[in-house]
Amino acid sequence: MHVIRNVIVRMRLGESNRQITQAGLMGRRKAGVLRELVKERGWLDKEAVLPANEIIAEMIQVRGGQRVQTSLVESYAKQMLEWAA
Repeated sequence: MHVIRNVIVRMRLGESNRQITQAGLMGRRKAGVLRELVKERGWLDKEAVLPANEIIAEMIQVRGGQRVQTSLVESYAKQMLEWAA
């Protein structure tokens, strides 16, 4: 959550998706999706107060009925745990 909040703050300060990527926080596509989500809610306005972490977490968990963040290896979790054992 700290990373998401940090990215939103950087966006409010005028940083581009490319600058956020160069800082190693997240990729450009993901930053673009996040920028659209926070723009819709008016959180890019420097005068607006950033919401609580719980509200930000809720926003990134569901977008149009789909999770924003999905793990490509989640379906292999059981197998990886067996390998690790």
